[in-house]
Amino acid sequence: MKLKALQISSFKSFADKTTINFEDGITGIVGPNGSGKSNIIEAIRWVMGEQSAKSLRGGKMPDVIFAGSQNRKPLNRAAVTITFDNSDHFLKTDFTEVSVTRKLFRNGDSQYLINQNECRLKDVLNLFIDTGLGRDSFSVISQGRVESIFNSKPEDRRTIIEEVAGVLAYKQDKQKAEQELTKTNDNLDRVSDLIAELHSQIEPLEEQSSLAQDYLDQKKQFDQLDKTRLVNLIDKLQTQSNTTQADIDEANRLVTQYSSQKKELNAAVTNLKDQRQVSEKEKDQLQADLLETTKKYENLAGQQNVDSEKNKYQQQQVAELGQSVKKNEQELEKNQDQKQQLEKKVSDYQKTVGNLKKQLAKLSEKEMQQRQQDAQEKIDQLQASYIEKMQQLAQVHNEQANLKKSYEQDSQQQLHVNADLVKLQTQLQDLKQSYADQQKKVAQLEKQTTVAEDQLKLALTDYQKFTNQQKQGQDSWLQAIQVYQQAKTRLETLSSSETELRGFYQGVQSVLKNRNQFKGLVGVVSDLLKVPEKYTKAVETVLGSQLQQLVTKKDQDARNIIQYLTQHRAGRVTLLPLTTIRAKQISPKVRQELENSEGFEGVASDLVETDQSLIVVKQYLLGNILIASDLDHASKISKQLTARLRFVTLNGEIINPSGSMTGGVNRHQTAGLLTQKQQRNDLSKQVSQMKSELENREELVQDLKQKMTAAETKGSELRQQFNTANDQYKDAQRQLEMIANQVKELNRRIDAVSYEFNQKGDYKNTFESQSTNLADQEKSLNDELTVITTKTDTQKADLTQLRQTQNANQQSITQLREQLATVQAQLTQGKTILSERDQKIKSLQQLVLDAKNRQLDLQKQQRVQGSKSQTTQEELASDQQHIENLKKELSKQQASFETLEQTLAQKETGLQRVQELNSVASDDLQDIKVKQTRVSEQVDHALNDLSEKYQLSFELAKKDRLDIDQQDLERQLKLIKKGLDEIGDVNVGAIDEYQRVSTRHQFLTEQKDDLMTSQKQLLETINEIDTEAATRFKTTFDQVSASFSKVFVRMFGGGKAKLELTDPEHLLTTGLEIKAQPPGKKFQRLSLLSGGERALTAITLLFSILEVKPVPFCILDEVEAAFDDANVSRFADYLRNFQQQTQFVVITHRKGTMVECDVLYGVTMQESGVSKMASVSLEDLS
Repeated sequence: MKLKALQISSFKSFADKTTINFEDGITGIVGPNGSGKSNIIEAIRWVMGEQSAKSLRGGKMPDVIFAGSQNRKPLNRAAVTITFDNSDHFLKTDFTEVSVTRKLFRNGDSQYLINQNECRLKDVLNLFIDTGLGRDSFSVISQGRVESIFNSKPEDRRTIIEEVAGVLAYKQDKQKAEQELTKTNDNLDRVSDLIAELHSQIEPLEEQSSLAQDYLDQKKQFDQLDKTRLVNLIDKLQTQSNTTQADIDEANRLVTQYSSQKKELNAAVTNLKDQRQVSEKEKDQLQADLLETTKKYENLAGQQNVDSEKNKYQQQQVAELGQSVKKNEQELEKNQDQKQQLEKKVSDYQKTVGNLKKQLAKLSEKEMQQRQQDAQEKIDQLQASYIEKMQQLAQVHNEQANLKKSYEQDSQQQLHVNADLVKLQTQLQDLKQSYADQQKKVAQLEKQTTVAEDQLKLALTDYQKFTNQQKQGQDSWLQAIQVYQQAKTRLETLSSSETELRGFYQGVQSVLKNRNQFKGLVGVVSDLLKVPEKYTKAVETVLGSQLQQLVTKKDQDARNIIQYLTQHRAGRVTLLPLTTIRAKQISPKVRQELENSEGFEGVASDLVETDQSLIVVKQYLLGNILIASDLDHASKISKQLTARLRFVTLNGEIINPSGSMTGGVNRHQTAGLLTQKQQRNDLSKQVSQMKSELENREELVQDLKQKMTAAETKGSELRQQFNTANDQYKDAQRQLEMIANQVKELNRRIDAVSYEFNQKGDYKNTFESQSTNLADQEKSLNDELTVITTKTDTQKADLTQLRQTQNANQQSITQLREQLATVQAQLTQGKTILSERDQKIKSLQQLVLDAKNRQLDLQKQQRVQGSKSQTTQEELASDQQHIENLKKELSKQQASFETLEQTLAQKETGLQRVQELNSVASDDLQDIKVKQTRVSEQVDHALNDLSEKYQLSFELAKKDRLDIDQQDLERQLKLIKKGLDEIGDVNVGAIDEYQRVSTRHQFLTEQKDDLMTSQKQLLETINEIDTEAATRFKTTFDQVSASFSKVFVRMFGGGKAKLELTDPEHLLTTGLEIKAQPPGKKFQRLSLLSGGERALTAITLLFSILEVKPVPFCILDEVEAAFDDANVSRFADYLRNFQQQTQFVVITHRKGTMVECDVLYGVTMQESGVSKMASVSLEDLS
C-alpha cells in the first residue's frame, strides 16, 4: 500500500482546492516559516480521525475552516480527502483504492466518507487500527512527537512499543470486556441483593403463611360457635323485653301524682318569697339610713378633734414666731455695727493707694535714657572704622589667592606628569590584584564544577527515590479507590433498594409510591422506629412482616388506603390507625418480677425510640415483647414469670407464649429492612471517610509527582550548571593570561613617565618672595583692628554701667508696685465683704417682716376656728337623737322578717320532700326505660353482628344453630378466643405473598447462575487478552530493542544504546527507559543527554521501529531541525536506504534532506493568508 494523493479544500490557509500527488521514494515539502507547510500534516491527521482541536493548534474544531484574509471572505466548510493505493490489500477491505474524506461545517456539523460512502468516525478509526497508520501512529511524526519521546515518563513511553506490537485492538477488546464485566458485576450485585431481600422475606412469609392458615381454621370454628351464641342471646333478650312494660306503667302513675303536689307547693313558696323580699328591702333601707347617719356623726366628731389639735398647734407657732422676731432683730443690730467698721477700713485703703502711685511717678525720669543714647553712638562710629579695616584685609587676602593660583598654574605640568605616574602605578597594583583574584576564581570554579557533579548525582538519587515512592503511592491510591468504589456501589445499591422500595410487599409499594394521595399516611413502621444497633436483629426478627405495616392518623385514612388497593387490585397491607390501636403494656407485677433478672435486656418498647406522637405504635408492636441476651436466659426468665409472654434474644431466637421456640441461621441469611437501614447509615459514614482518605492519598501522589518532576528538573539544571562552570573555568584561564601581558606593558610605560618627571626644573622661589610681602601687610592691618576692638569694648562697658543704674531704680519701682497691688487687693476684699454684709442685713430685715405677718395670719385663723367649733357641737347633738330613732324602727322590721323566714322554710321542706319522691319515681322509670333500651340495643347489636360478620339474618342463623349446651358453648368460645389471641395479628395476605415471593426467588436464582457463568467467561477472556498482549509486547520489545542498538551505531557513528523495562515482571504496566552512550561519553539515561543527542536518539528509535514494523508511508515534520550538518546527512542517507519499503513525506528546511528528496513541493503565500503549492521533480532535473 502507498499514499497516493491528498486533496485539501478550505482547510486552514488552503482556501482553494489543492491536490498533492505522492510518488514512490521521498517527497519533500519546503517553504518559508508561516507559509502553511505544517497545515498539510495537520490535514492528514485530521482526515484520519484527529478529535483534539488543541493538537491542531486551534481553540475549537471550526477553527480549521478557512477564516478569511484581507481579500477573501471566510468559508463555511472544510474538506480533506486522502487516497491510498490498496492493491496489496494492506487495509482490510476489498477495494484496491481507498479514499477517506472528512468534512466540517461552520455550524458544527461533520461528515465522514469512505470511498464516497457516508460512515461513522468509528469506521474510519477501525480501518487504520493496528496497521501502524492512524492519527496517533508513527506514520505521522512531528518535531513535537520526537520531543514527547524523550520528555515523557517511562510509563507513558511504553505506548511506543504497544503501537508497534499492535495491541491497541486487544486493549479495546479488554476495555469492552471490562465494561461488560463491570455491568455483569453490577447486575450480579443487584440480583444478589434482590435474592437476599427475597430470601429474608421467604422465611417470615412461610411462617406467617402457616400461622395465617392455622388462624383461618380456628377462626372458622370460632365463627360457627359465635353465630349460635348470638342466636341464643337474641332469644333471651326478646323474652326479657316483654316482661318490663308493667313496671313502666306503675312508674308513670307515681310520677304524675308527685308532679301535682310539687306544683301547689311551688306556688306557696313563691308567694312567701315575694313577701320576704319586700320586708328585706325595708330592713335594708333602715340599715342604710342608720349607717349613713352614724358615719356623718363620726365625721363631725373627728373634725372637731382635728380643729382642736390645729388650734393648739397654731398657738405654739405664734409663740415660736415671737421668739424668732426677737432673735433676728438682735442679729440685725449687730450686722449694722460691723458695716460701719468695714466702711472706715475701705476709706483708709483708698488713701494708701493714692500715696503709692505718687512715689512711682517720681522714679520715672528720662536722664538715664539720654546718657545711654550717647554711649551707643560712639560704639557705632568705632564699628564703622572696624569694617573699613576689614575690607583692606580682604583685599590682601585676594592678592594672596591670586598668587597661589599663579603658582598652581605654573606647577600644573609637573603635577600632571606626577598624576600619570601615580595612575599607572595604581593600574599596575589593580592588575596584580586582578591577577590574584582571577587565580582564586579559577580555583573556585574548579571546586564548583566538582560540587555540581556531586549535586547532580544526589539529584538523580532523589529522582529514583521519588519515582519509587510515587509508584507505591499510586498503587496504594488505586487499591483505596477499589475499596471506595465497592463501598460506594454497595451504598448505591442499598439506596436504590430504598428508593425503589425493594423488599416491600406489593401493597406497601403501591401505597408508598402514591403516598401523596393519602394525606393521613404517617409512614411505614420500619422507617418510624429508631432501633439501636445492638437490638436491630432482635426487633427485626420479632416483628418480621410487621415492619411493613403502615401507620395512619385516623381509621378513615386506613379505610381510604384499603379502598384504593381494592379498586386498583394493588395488593394487601396491614394498617395501624393512631386513633384505634391500643398500647400493649406489661403489668407492674411482671415488671417487678423482671427486675434484677440475669440476662434481661428490657422491654422492647423501652429500648426503641420514635417520635412522641407515635409512642402508641411502638407500644402496640413491642409493648409485650421482652428482649433477653441469649436463649438460655430467655428460657430461664420465661419459666420464672407467672404471665406467658413472648421473648426474643439478641441473636434473633424467639420463645412464644405457648412455649414453642424459633431459631437457627439460614445458609443465605440476608439483611432485613432495619439491618439495611443500619447498613446504609454505616456505609454513608464510611464512604464519606474513605472519600476524605482518597483525597489525602491523591494529594500525596500528586506531591510525589511534583517532587519527582522537581528532582528531574533539578538534575537538568545541575547538568547545565556543570557545563556553565566548566566554560567559565576556561574563560578564566584565558583572562589570566591576558592580565599577565597587561602587567608587562604597564611596567614599560611607568619607566618612561619617571624619566620625564626628573627633567622638570625648580619654580618655587618667586612664589615665596611675593608671599612674604603680602603677609607683612596682613599683620599691620590686624594690629589696627585690635586697637579699634579695645576702644569698642571700653564704650560697651560704660553703656553697661548706665544700664545697671537704671536697673537699680527699676527694683524700687517694682517694690512700690507690689505694695500698691497688695493694698488694692485688700481694698477689693473689703468692698466685697461690705457688699455681703449689706445683703445679710436686708435678708434679716425681710425675715423679721415675714415672721410678724405670719403671726397676724395665725391669730386671725384662731378667731374663725372658735366660731366654727360651736356650730359643729350643735350638729352632733341632733345626729345622736336621729340614730336612736332609726335603731328602734330597725328592731321591729327584723322581727317581722324572721317570722316570714320560718314560714318559708316549712313550705320549702315540704316541697323538697315531694321533689325527692318525684325524682325517685322518675329515676325508676328512666332505669326501666334504659333497661328496655339496652335490651333493644343488645338485640340490634346481635342482629348487626350476624349481618356484618356473617351476612346472615336472624331466621337464617336459627337454622344453622348448633345443638350445644350454653356453658359448653361459652367454654369453647373462650378457648378458641385465647388461641387466636396467642396467635396475635396475622397477615392473611402472606399466603398469596409467600407463593409470589417464592416464584420470584427461584427466577432470580436462575438469573444469578447465568450472570456468574457470564462473569467467569469474561474473566477468562480478559486473562487471555492480557496474556496475548503481554506476549506481543515482549516479542516486539525484544525486536525493537535489538534494532535500536544496531541503528544507534549507524546514526551516531559509534557508541551503544539499549532499551530497558522499568518493571519486567509486569509487562502490562511496565515503563520504557532509554539509555545511550554517544561516542566519547558515558552510558546514561536519555534525559541526561544534550538536546541534539536526545533528538537524534529519538529519531533512531523511530527508525528502529520502522525496521521492525515497516509502514507503507511515513510523514516527518521538521524532525531534523535540531541536527547539525553531519547528523542531517546521516538522517537523509537513512531515508534513502529505507525508501524501498516505506514511502517518505518530509517537511524540512535543511539542504541535506532536500538533496535526497525525489520530489519537492514548495508552499508559498503569494496572497496574504492563502497557501499555494508548486512541485519540482529532482529526478527530471538531474
